[in-house]
Amino acid sequence: MQGRQFAHIRRTLVAIYALLLILLVVASVRIVDNARESGIEAIRRHNQMLARVLEEHVARTFGEVDKVLQGAAEQFAARGGLQKLDERTVHESLRRRQASLPQTASIGAVLPSGRMLARAADYPIRPTDLSDREDFVFFRENPVDTPFIGATGKNPFAPGQLIHLSRRIALPDGRSGGILRGAIATEYLVRFYAEL
Repeated sequence: MQGRQFAHIRRTLVAIYALLLILLVVASVRIVDNARESGIEAIRRHNQMLARVLEEHVARTFGEVDKVLQGAAEQFAARGGLQKLDERTVHESLRRRQASLPQTASIGAVLPSGRMLARAADYPIRPTDLSDREDFVFFRENPVDTPFIGATGKNPFAPGQLIHLSRRIALPDGRSGGILRGAIATEYLVRFYAEL
């Protein structure tokens, strides 16, 4: 009889031990799962904050270049367009403007014919026909007062790529006075992202 009682007590203790072990495993799994979910949520919030910072930086980077191009476009339009100005005058104006834009590799001015008139980075420049470039074609077909963001291209001045931001010079009578092109160096953005 005592053997049966001990066997019953032993089975009861083993069942209680197994139940406690199962409860411990379930609790551990829940704790790990909650910690995992909390970690994922913290990473998600961090990534959203980082995305907002990067979005603001890109908007500010492009906005600053566009503001400078818009100011130059207005100045050149008031003087009758690029066709009324000489290379040196335009070069000096662009060079001064580019000095405030560390993100730009260069700023250039393109005549209504598509020929490059001047560039901030160098003087004199060799004549280059840009009439087949996407920004020039866009502004020829769409005489709008909005910036144009072109595809990336190889940076001839340094490692990396360039993103062209262009603006049309609109004369008072609606004709084109040329376009201005700002070349934004992708390395500027890469360096900023690396510092985050």
